[in-house]
Amino acid sequence: MSEENVLLIDSELLTRDLLGNHFKHMGFKVFAVDNSSAALKLIPQSRFHLAVISEKVGDKSLQEIVSCLRTHDADSLVFLVTSRARDAGYLESRCLYESIVKPFRLEEVSVKFHHAVENISLRRALRASVDQVRKLKSELAAYGDAAEEVAIPELAELKAEGAGNGREGTDTVSSPGKDNMVESDSEDDVFEKIRKLDVLRNAGILTSGEFNRKKKELLDRI
Repeated sequence: MSEENVLLIDSELLTRDLLGNHFKHMGFKVFAVDNSSAALKLIPQSRFHLAVISEKVGDKSLQEIVSCLRTHDADSLVFLVTSRARDAGYLESRCLYESIVKPFRLEEVSVKFHHAVENISLRRALRASVDQVRKLKSELAAYGDAAEEVAIPELAELKAEGAGNGREGTDTVSSPGKDNMVESDSEDDVFEKIRKLDVLRNAGILTSGEFNRKKKELLDRI
């Protein structure tokens, strides 16, 4: 995972230095400020994936910061530095990911941060998968529309051949002279049909073998 930006907001210099240096050693890029106003000015300038905010900023400022973070990055996860443990309901109601309770151990903070990074990675992977599925659905719909617009005898022949599989050797009756008729197409018509066949192949309607066979048959008509 690429380097993540961490926003650290705490009025206590000791806490900022302690956590800030620890996060840097973990490989994060740290932006540390001592008040909410400075944080709100900083957020639009950089994309913060993780934030650590002291409860001392106050509930109103906390909500403003969280809202601003989520506006610029929906995947942002926020930790609350607090003097007492907070239950899940409290954290969820404020869109907070986890709490860091003082006095804290840096080892525990590391574990929580690693989990947060994994969470962000999973969210991004899920979003990418959803976007890919939507893209594929859109492409399939476009191919389906193209297939409906393609009115060429080659596709009908393929369907007829598929329906006739397993009936090899059955006698067929043909009209007198019909077998000797040779269909002729202009060069432009042939290449247009080949282009449409290629659309069907890309859509998965035709296999490469079917495409190549029909392409050869069309070229022979020129």
